[in-house]
Amino acid sequence: MVLTRAFSFTDAAVNVAFPRSSAFSRRASITGQYLSGCEPALLLFQLRRAQSNWYQLLTQSDSTPLPDANFIWQIIRQMQEWSERLPNTLPIGVRELFDLELRYSFVYCMSPSAKLPALTDYGRLFIFEHAIAYLDHIYEIAHSGRNTGFYSYHDALRVFFMASQFVAVLRDAEELLLSGIIPQPPPYSMTMPPPLPRRMGGPGFDNLERSLGCLERTTSTLARYGERWDDSVSLKRTFDLISQDVVDRLRMRRQIKQQPSPPRNMQAPPMGRDMRWVDVNVEDMMRGNIGGGGGSRT
Repeated sequence: MVLTRAFSFTDAAVNVAFPRSSAFSRRASITGQYLSGCEPALLLFQLRRAQSNWYQLLTQSDSTPLPDANFIWQIIRQMQEWSERLPNTLPIGVRELFDLELRYSFVYCMSPSAKLPALTDYGRLFIFEHAIAYLDHIYEIAHSGRNTGFYSYHDALRVFFMASQFVAVLRDAEELLLSGIIPQPPPYSMTMPPPLPRRMGGPGFDNLERSLGCLERTTSTLARYGERWDDSVSLKRTFDLISQDVVDRLRMRRQIKQQPSPPRNMQAPPMGRDMRWVDVNVEDMMRGNIGGGGGSRT
């Protein structure tokens, strides 16, 4: 998905048969020893099959809009249930990869597009919370130095995408998100959204500080990835440009909040006129045209 390429278990060009769990237990290596630890691969196939279903509908089918957002909540709930069934015996590094993949999928399929109905306030909060959870988690991974072989430049692209959607939803509903108010979930008759992720710093940590911290950590993550991949330096530079107005506004809000009696003429800078969601064209990025717009979502 991160490369906006065909991704399907049913597309004739990339037809992939779903593996049987029994095949893993019987497969032996060239030494005659039976291979172990194949359970994560089967679990990843399960997630990829679910992703394939909604990715085909949202990006590779006709442009007919979905009648309502219930379909999105259904697929999000299915992926959440898959996550809840993950065995406790999974290695920590694998579980971290699955957690990041899950949150990336949540934000990807919830982000506005021509096929989806208008985003609700709860949908905005859903993107906000899962984007923060993703970006804070991958910051810790990037700076811990553990399991570095698990991550590639594609993860830098994912960081840029998630951070771009985080900035976009803040522009779209800054007052709502910073207030800490949790809107009522949409009254869908069949599927309720999964619970929001646990907040880093606890429930009392306000969203202004969480947002500023997340944006600062994202810049640091892209800088760290820039030490491994030159193109990530361009991702950081582009992100700094598209997020600067939001960072300035949030810092001004913090300054006003910290003053005991703020002057009447001290106001947060106006929000930019362009309130569109950030359009990330990853194909342009892969060709070296970092910052190019006009493409589809990553």
